[in-house]
Amino acid sequence: MSDPTATIELISQAIRERKCLLFMYPSSKDGPLNRRVEPHLLGVHKRTRKVILQGWFIPTEYQLKETILQAGWRNYEVKDITYLSLTQEPFVTRPDFNAHQQSEYVIHCQANSTPY
Repeated sequence: MSDPTATIELISQAIRERKCLLFMYPSSKDGPLNRRVEPHLLGVHKRTRKVILQGWFIPTEYQLKETILQAGWRNYEVKDITYLSLTQEPFVTRPDFNAHQQSEYVIHCQANSTPY
């Protein structure tokens, strides 16, 4: 997906509907890697002005086995996301996500702790 507006709209939809995203994202040592992410926040970083997706990364069995990547919170620069797709896999907002502590972002969309 190369249209930035469509990318932002799809990420926002995933956050609102609490559905996981699949996409490719560059890795510093391994090139682009598949990512499965529970998206929690989409916003603009106040200092850098970069559009950022904050989400919980879920590694594949291969990534875990090869210790390429571990599960955890990640920030993704939206401009670097490619091959973005919305899954039907639901997620629950993670208890350690606190959107109120995200003061460095101008928030476009965020997951709430209570379902819609």
